Amino acid sequence: MSRVKTKKTNTRADNKVVLIVCEGRETEKNYFNNYNRKDRRDRPVKIIKGVSGQNFTELVNRCKNEMIKIDAKKVDAYIVVDVDGRPENNLQRLKKDADSIGSKVIISNPCFEFWYLIHFEDTAANMATYKNLEPKLLKYIKDYDKSKNYFDILEPLTDEAIKRAERLENKNIDDNKKSITGRNPSTEVYKLVKALRS
Repeated sequence: MSRVKTKKTNTRADNKVVLIVCEGRETEKNYFNNYNRKDRRDRPVKIIKGVSGQNFTELVNRCKNEMIKIDAKKVDAYIVVDVDGRPENNLQRLKKDADSIGSKVIISNPCFEFWYLIHFEDTAANMATYKNLEPKLLKYIKDYDKSKNYFDILEPLTDEAIKRAERLENKNIDDNKKSITGRNPSTEVYKLVKALRS
């Protein structure tokens, strides 16, 4: 009696496309594109960039439309934004709207570059905007420019950056900081990076 060979299928959830919708035009795209390099491509990554403003409706709509194009069941979707002086109610509305379409929101306070900074130092100093953060970052990346790719400098330090981001998140919980704007500094980028590396 001959055996019928069955093809093994990989049913792991991490075979899904990772959709990243960013408000930034360059920094985030430059960083996350590195997870699409042939030498690191564990999961296909699609990045949509350049939708910014106080009202996040366009970001959510763009994410929803892209999810439909790919097939929502085959997508892990993320919307990446900065606090950067935005009102709490706008950020809370974004989280609610994103949740309604099945997307996660990744927030950095004050900005995405805080994720870069904690690759080099452990800090809990309040920084209102990118302008406050920039002098600290320039100590480590002297030629820092939002349009350049620094992934190869950052990548060897990523495990430490993840630990620092997690410690900050736990500190904010311990300090009972419930508002998004009150959690300064902080970044959830580590959650997306962990998903991309899994």
